[in-house]
Amino acid sequence: MPADERIKVIFKRVEVRDDGDWCGSGEWFFRIQVDGQTVGNERAQGGERNPIDIRDGDPINLDQSVWFAEVNVRNKTEVPVVFEALDEDVTCNEHMGTVRYTLLKNTAWRQIELTSRLENYTLTWEVQLSVGGVFTRHPATAVFATRRNTAGGVNYSTVTGVRRASRQEICPVWPVPPDASLAPTTRPPPAGVTVVRNGDPKEVIAGSDINIIPNPEVIPLMSDPAPATGTPPALPAGAPPRATAQTAARIETTYYYPDTLNFEDDDPRLEWEANPADRVGFLGGNLGLKVLVYGKTEGDVLLTVRFQGAVFAQYRAVVRPIKQIPFRANILNGTGANKPSTSPEHVPNHIAIANRFLRQVGLELVPDTNVNLTNGAAVTGQAAVYRINNVPANRTRNVHGSHPMSCRLNHRDNVLNIQYIHSIQKNPGSLIFGWAADRPAHPDHPSISDNLIPTPSWMAPTAAMGGGGCGVPPDPNPGGSITMDLLDSSNRPDFPNLAAILITNDNGTPSTDAGARRYGNCIAHELAHVLGLRHRVGAGPDGTIGHPPQQNIMCQGEPPMTRQDFDRIQAQAMRRSPLVPL
Repeated sequence: MPADERIKVIFKRVEVRDDGDWCGSGEWFFRIQVDGQTVGNERAQGGERNPIDIRDGDPINLDQSVWFAEVNVRNKTEVPVVFEALDEDVTCNEHMGTVRYTLLKNTAWRQIELTSRLENYTLTWEVQLSVGGVFTRHPATAVFATRRNTAGGVNYSTVTGVRRASRQEICPVWPVPPDASLAPTTRPPPAGVTVVRNGDPKEVIAGSDINIIPNPEVIPLMSDPAPATGTPPALPAGAPPRATAQTAARIETTYYYPDTLNFEDDDPRLEWEANPADRVGFLGGNLGLKVLVYGKTEGDVLLTVRFQGAVFAQYRAVVRPIKQIPFRANILNGTGANKPSTSPEHVPNHIAIANRFLRQVGLELVPDTNVNLTNGAAVTGQAAVYRINNVPANRTRNVHGSHPMSCRLNHRDNVLNIQYIHSIQKNPGSLIFGWAADRPAHPDHPSISDNLIPTPSWMAPTAAMGGGGCGVPPDPNPGGSITMDLLDSSNRPDFPNLAAILITNDNGTPSTDAGARRYGNCIAHELAHVLGLRHRVGAGPDGTIGHPPQQNIMCQGEPPMTRQDFDRIQAQAMRRSPLVPL
């Protein structure tokens, strides 16, 4: 909610020391101006047409519903106050004294009770500030006014006149990298100021909400949510599903200071808006540290959060429909110990977890509906999951070669073939979790570029890269465009439409949450290779990006509790793969 920046000057009490008459009582009335405007009502008690009979020592309690003034001080540097007391006489009115006071912006507008002592009387008056449209005596930490700081963040003042700097970030990398890898050096708060952080890794399991990873690069195109009451009307044929709290994109603040602001998830001081305004809808409101957003029309969208009207932080994403990639999974069982650890009932959990990572780029694995089988494959009771028994040992254990036969078993063209095997040939003591052995040619090979800001990708803060950071000032936007190298294809001349990955026992126990998380993370990683992505960090990197150092899903060798993020340029590349339906 934008700050209205109004102050209220309230005149409360006059204590009379000398009523001004030699005998009998005085008849006092008041003339008041605040910021040049007349205050009160001349017919109210104490008004010029309704003076008050008083004697020395009498108190006059003014009606605060009458004797007050409200002033919008947003563009003011001072507010002059004039309070004049007069004693009405038959021949002329006697001046009993005038209080003159100037409220100044340079000492900060603040709530305060003032006592002004003159020879004939003492005036007690008060200044209250509006917070959330309410005038009262607010807690000392309540924020009155905010201003965008061109160096980054928002400067604010409290109702007690304290001025502070604040900052908010919505990091596009999840989990948020450690401070040492973030830019720039101006990001840390002033000395002694405590930061509130969000952005820990998510313990993704098969039953997690599909939108469990916050701050995705792609906001899914969805239909408006169902009304709160009544039966929702049927959606038109081909319309995307309705947005729900479990499917809309989660956009979350990952960092702010100082902690004394005590922002809440639905805090009315933080208001989000979208540009273009009709690009997305907010589910459950647009206030607070966290919002749920669903796409309404395709295209880029800039989300801005304002702290009581002042721009606090921004986040750019793109609205796209969810694209479904059909898969079939084959469990290749040799004889004896030459078998994958995975059983058919484990596979749906692995796919579900992979989909929670893939949701960030608007992709989803779905079972292939074609039931034609080859190579002795047998159904298992799980959709698109098959078992092939008695395969030769070298097709499930220590698999190697540029075009392993394992990938062809019971495969289907133009779907993702997930082949569960025992192992891939490796050096003693090393682990190989998976292999994207068959990859179609990417139409943008050898590289893809993006120049969208505030940030196309989380970039290392180096001069050669044109700056970098989260795109929230003072973190600079990248200069020019960013380019990412793409992976070569590995098409077989006789099977040009084969896309296949191998998944091994090195991922661990497939039935536990931790094991399933590794399998699902590995499937997402290897599928991204099939869709054209190189490693962000590791063998065959994707160019000069190299950031974040660990959190990207394409960082080689990192555990799934560390690597959970796809970035914007990766999303662009993945969705352009020929394996993704138009």
